[in-house]
Amino acid sequence: MADNVDLNTISPELLGNNIAVETPSVRIPDRHQFVWGVRAMAPGNGKLSFNLPGSDAVANAEKKSADVGAGFPILSDRRVTSLWD
Repeated sequence: MADNVDLNTISPELLGNNIAVETPSVRIPDRHQFVWGVRAMAPGNGKLSFNLPGSDAVANAEKKSADVGAGFPILSDRRVTSLWD
């Protein structure tokens, strides 16, 4: 999350498609992060959608894909908002 976001006033949610979100979010204030425990439901392609309740979920949702199974698919380590990040 951006440095100017107060983590105590927001409750983001993580939704999975072929990926189970197994734990509630945990706030890590000194790193400005939320983390969840997730698990793939079956081999194949899954998607995670992160959004903030109360916002326009379609416009503000961040999405991440995950490939599960044998082989070595290329996955991004993280998503950033700046080319320099």
